[in-house]
Amino acid sequence: MEAEKANKRLVALRKQLQDKKNEMLSTKHANEKAALETRHAEEFKAFTEEWEQRLSEYQENSAKQEEELVTRHSSQYSEHCARLETEIPIVPKHATDYLNAKRIQESLVRQRNYHEAHKIQQVMAQLEAEEQVHWGDTRKNKIEQALRTLQAQQEAEMQSFKKKAKTGLEELKKQQKGEMETLLHRFQNLKKELDTYQRIEQNKLEGRHSMGATVDLRNTRSLFRSMSETPSPA
Repeated sequence: MEAEKANKRLVALRKQLQDKKNEMLSTKHANEKAALETRHAEEFKAFTEEWEQRLSEYQENSAKQEEELVTRHSSQYSEHCARLETEIPIVPKHATDYLNAKRIQESLVRQRNYHEAHKIQQVMAQLEAEEQVHWGDTRKNKIEQALRTLQAQQEAEMQSFKKKAKTGLEELKKQQKGEMETLLHRFQNLKKELDTYQRIEQNKLEGRHSMGATVDLRNTRSLFRSMSETPSPA
C-alpha cells in the first residue's frame, strides 16, 4: 500500500512538473511571437515614416524647382520682349520708291524747281506714311512670332521637367513597393522559422522528435534568444 501511494505521489509530481514545463514553454513561445510581432510593427512603422518623408521631400523639391522654372521663364520672357523692342527698329528702312523719289526731289531743289520739288516731297510723305503703317504691322508680327517661339520652347522645357519629375516619383514608389515586399517577406520567413523552432521545442518536451525538420536551429535560436527572457524548461 505504501509503495502504491508513493508511486501515485511520484506520478502526480511528474505530472505537475510536466504541466509546469508546458506552461513555461507556452509562455516562452507566446513571448517570442509577441516580440516578433512587436519588432515587425516597429520596423514597419519606421519604414513607413522614412518613406513618407522621402516622398514628401521629393515632391516638395520638385514643386520648388517647378516654381523656380516658372520664375526663370517669366524673366526670360520679359528680357526677350525688351531685347526685341530694342533690336527691331520702330522706324523702317526706306523702300526703293522712296529713295528714288528723294533723289529726284534733291535734284529738283538743286535746279531751283521748287514747285516740282514740293510735289515730289508730298509723294515722299505719302510713301513714308504707307511704309510706316506696313512696317508697324510687320514689326508687330515679328515680335509676336519671336515671343511665340520662346513660349513654345519654355512650354517644352516645362513639360520635360514635369515628365522627369513624374518618372522620378514613380521610380521612388516602385522602390518603396519593392522594399516593402522584401520587409513583409522577411517577416513571413521569420514567422515560419519561429513556428518550426517552437514545434521542435514542444516535441522535445513531450518526448517526441520531429522527423525531416531542416530548419537551421543555430540561426533560429540566435535570432529569438533576445526576444524572451523566459528560461527554457529543463
